[in-house]
Amino acid sequence: NVSSSYKRLVGQGVRSQSSTYRLIKATTNTNATYILGIAFYINSTGALVYGADAQIAFLENGTYQIKVHFVGNDIQVRNGAGTLLGTATNALIYKTWHYLQVKILVDDTVGTVDVILDGSNVLSLSGIDTKATSNAYIDGFWLAGGCSVREIWYDDLYTCSGAGSVNNDFLGDCRIDTLYPDGAGNYSQWTPSAGSNYENVDEAQMDADTTYNSTGTASNRDSYTLDGLSAIGSTIHGIQTVTTVSKDDAGARTVRPFLRVSSTDYDTGSATPIPDSYTSVLAIDETNPDDSAAWEEADVNALESGIKLVS
Repeated sequence: NVSSSYKRLVGQGVRSQSSTYRLIKATTNTNATYILGIAFYINSTGALVYGADAQIAFLENGTYQIKVHFVGNDIQVRNGAGTLLGTATNALIYKTWHYLQVKILVDDTVGTVDVILDGSNVLSLSGIDTKATSNAYIDGFWLAGGCSVREIWYDDLYTCSGAGSVNNDFLGDCRIDTLYPDGAGNYSQWTPSAGSNYENVDEAQMDADTTYNSTGTASNRDSYTLDGLSAIGSTIHGIQTVTTVSKDDAGARTVRPFLRVSSTDYDTGSATPIPDSYTSVLAIDETNPDDSAAWEEADVNALESGIKLVS
């Protein structure tokens, strides 16, 4: 379930009530180091027990590499086969928000797992086997709760790897802000179903064919101003553009997100084929493409977000 009822600070969070119903996310990471940060809230009327606990599983091609379990008031780290590797005892408080960060080095002899909870290192494991598959990396994860009386809420998630010059280690306690279109940008080349273009894409949850913008002309762009950040006063590690698209006729079509910064257009992400049913196209920019430096609040508040039909 996704709702503002399960948020930590702003926006919306997700509720998980069962290990059967999981939030699964695949990534493109092939680096041996994988880092995940997430806020969670155990909304439990009974103690979590192993086998009916909340957990975060780190995967390679759908197979467990490492699992982090919330059992009682403990955080347990287990390998892909379920063998206990280490425990942070009495770390959890129920019905309060925690911020968890996990860094894993995948290796069959010198693997490591570091767990930070609310800014404190509560568990460090080294010289262990963290590689359960033939590949020494993690390319996805899933989030799960225990059962209906042991639900868990998740929010403010980030993932990164050890690669690159930025965002290659723990990022700290992070907050995810969602910005929505609030006005027309420099381009309105797509045809609105009604009203102004930005008004058709400003809803918190996509409404399919109720409101939309469309085009059949390659290179046409649509861009929108956003409602902006509210004096966050903290580091901006990156921005992610989310555009939901579908096509309504035969033939191949591709789109690509873009940002307009300081009156210049920067195509971001990659050209993505459009399926027949609605899907979201994501693009992440860790730095400002206008100066290759870290994003500043003023940069974000002044930019336009848009979409281009490539072909």
